[in-house]
Amino acid sequence: MKKNVAIVGAQWGDEGKGKIVDILSEDFDCVARYQGGHNAGHTVSVGDRRHVLHLIPSGIFHPGVRCVIGAGVVLDPLALIEEQEGLEALGVAMEGRLFISNRCHLILPYHRSEEAAIESQLGEYKIGTTLRGIGPAYEDKAGRRGLSMCDLLDSDNLAARIQRQVEQKNRILQAVYHEPAIDAEPICKAYAEYGQRLRPYVIDCSAFLNGLIREGKSIDARHVIIGHQNSGAVELSQRGYIFRSGIFTHLVAVQSQDCRQGAAQCAVIVDQDDWKQAARLCIQIDFRVFSFRHFRSHWLPAVFL
Repeated sequence: MKKNVAIVGAQWGDEGKGKIVDILSEDFDCVARYQGGHNAGHTVSVGDRRHVLHLIPSGIFHPGVRCVIGAGVVLDPLALIEEQEGLEALGVAMEGRLFISNRCHLILPYHRSEEAAIESQLGEYKIGTTLRGIGPAYEDKAGRRGLSMCDLLDSDNLAARIQRQVEQKNRILQAVYHEPAIDAEPICKAYAEYGQRLRPYVIDCSAFLNGLIREGKSIDARHVIIGHQNSGAVELSQRGYIFRSGIFTHLVAVQSQDCRQGAAQCAVIVDQDDWKQAARLCIQIDFRVFSFRHFRSHWLPAVFL
């Protein structure tokens, strides 16, 4: 049996996970992303073209490699459709190669409104997020009130579920943040269309990946570069949080979900005995980028197996 490998960033993000996955993909049958959102992306060069991917695994550029967006990802359907159309315009095939877990939770417009309101109220103590609704979507997932891909495909009940969520969000936005109410009708209409567009790609991720393993296929599970919001040093449960010391607020991390190897097993539902190796990536220069400190450094990834 071929080895299945988990690619895990061991620091603050930007370790080069996407590049490493792109290099490894040609030796694997499937690349499964298990965590994160579409806030930032990673750049892959194919020939003389450079592509920035936000949601679709970079294995999509390798013919024959199947790409899975796992249940740990929070998905903005419109962002995925736009990314997919951009790649198809360049001749990259999606049919039969791109798959989405039916348990992926969704980012909706009210998540972006909620995040913007929170950041505005925090003022100088704001986290500096990308305002794409990723954190609030994970909050709804943890609170068992979020909508998933299953809901998106349930055309009979989708509008009612969105309506209930919008009513709740409007109460919070108006009473707590003094923001205007959101109209649910355009959201219901747009997301019903997104569901029909994405329906052919939705699968039971666990059954699909375990089926590949039983066939002797190999899986490379990873989370792609998502700006400064992933990797082990910003994982929420053990390291990543905001702490205060005296008058200073230290923005240690804003990762919204566990991004270690164990999270890969939970998000794609593959038994731990089927993982033969984990690659943890570090960079030569250890730094953390916040909203108030923007810089770039030249670095090379180091891989620890």
